[in-house]
Amino acid sequence: VWNMQLPLYFSFHPSDKLTLYASPRYVYQFNTLGGLQSSWNYLGGNAGILLGRKHKFGIDIGHYRVSIPKLSNPILFNIGVGGKFFFGNNDSEPSSPNIKRKTRKKRK
Repeated sequence: VWNMQLPLYFSFHPSDKLTLYASPRYVYQFNTLGGLQSSWNYLGGNAGILLGRKHKFGIDIGHYRVSIPKLSNPILFNIGVGGKFFFGNNDSEPSSPNIKRKTRKKRK
């Protein structure tokens, strides 16, 4: 099974603790399982929200219309819940550009 995607990514960060995002995309899938060749086209996207600064929790919703030759065009709908956790002894997540890191003074 081969899968090729053309996504666009949009995100809005109204605060350090809130992120809203959307990712519309086109997906082309080609497979040769069992000697049969077929291709499917997906058109849709995902949208979601992330809450938290250091540790984040979120919900993601996806909606896709699938174009399958010789079949009705089904709709895929999914909902996901997840988390992003930062491990370490730093007070802030190093990848966040809005958070200043603490620096230590060198001892002589």
